[in-house]
Amino acid sequence: MEFILWHGTNQVFDVFDETMLGLHTYNPASKAAFFFAAHPDTAREYAKSASDKLLPNQVEHERKIEHLLHKAEQATHCGDFDGYERYILEAEELESAALQAPAWGGIILKCLIRVDSLTEVSGSDRQVISNFGDILVGAKNDGYEALVLRDIIDTPSGEGPLDTHLAVYDVSCIEILEKYEADDDLPFDPEAIPRDIFSCLDPFIPQPVVVKNAEMAL
Repeated sequence: MEFILWHGTNQVFDVFDETMLGLHTYNPASKAAFFFAAHPDTAREYAKSASDKLLPNQVEHERKIEHLLHKAEQATHCGDFDGYERYILEAEELESAALQAPAWGGIILKCLIRVDSLTEVSGSDRQVISNFGDILVGAKNDGYEALVLRDIIDTPSGEGPLDTHLAVYDVSCIEILEKYEADDDLPFDPEAIPRDIFSCLDPFIPQPVVVKNAEMAL
């Protein structure tokens, strides 16, 4: 099965990398899969949110900070307290510069997703899925390559659009087709993930505990 879906970011890359999971949102579910939306406006919100929160080279920045903190720790073990202060100060300066950096434009990625096995959780009559991380892990452990989240509101602002998302576990299933600026006008295909594709599939057994009509934070 193939789907054309959208992903919002402000990081510059040509292929998806598992080391970047959870970079933008820090809840455990965001580290379990890569998320794509049928509606480009959902990806747009994530792209703009990422540009407000992250440097365009966030992974490299965090590695530099981690390296400096490691060197500072080594300096204390060697009794080099001047070195410790120097490394800590350098790390603080990098963090300060990052906090003061202007927002860097968001990117919307048009992606081709190819999967052979997937299942679905519907949010059409729900608002909160309280054990979403367990559902993601359960679907992956059951051998699915992706999990569809149908009819949910999941954006950084907690506002619409009502959308269908796909959580993909394996980077080999993802191909980036095009990159757009966050403000570009992009087409929306309401049948990007057709509703009849699951007619021949077994339903996913683990069901979430839900309360009607709220945001899911992925």
